[in-house]
Amino acid sequence: MPDINELFGLDTDLSTIITFAIRAVVVFAISVLYVRLGGKRIFNKNSAFDIVAAIMLGSILSRAITDSAPFIPTLVAGAILVITHRSLAYVSYRSDWFGDWIKGVSRTLVKDGKLLEDNMRKSHITEQDLMAAARTQSSLDSLDDIKEAYLERSGEISILPKKKD
Repeated sequence: MPDINELFGLDTDLSTIITFAIRAVVVFAISVLYVRLGGKRIFNKNSAFDIVAAIMLGSILSRAITDSAPFIPTLVAGAILVITHRSLAYVSYRSDWFGDWIKGVSRTLVKDGKLLEDNMRKSHITEQDLMAAARTQSSLDSLDDIKEAYLERSGEISILPKKKD
């Protein structure tokens, strides 16, 4: 069983600590640059496409800090990932078919106040899930108050209330 010094790296020499600290600062600065170059959408509440890119970028760049991969090639891999994400986002903007394929599509859950059971089942959304979204987003507490509801690409449920007469 490792002792406390080994467990927390307390016996690590100062030069290793300084190296890790410098790498962390450099990778932080480069990460900010990559995120700025990649656009705001990479860390916005979006599709699985954006979430996967963000997780991968963090994973790749963490290797540059911990020295588990060569520094410069790791930074280059991060840049390639950002360029790939941005390029695919551009293509999906230009092509509806590609955008739907890579980011998914919204699905109608309620139409004219009626539950669309088949779409609810395909989306794995229960009536309780739908009503939770209705209460938190629109302060609605009855299905009768919902005109339309959608499961968006991001996985969020959006609610359109019926107009009050």
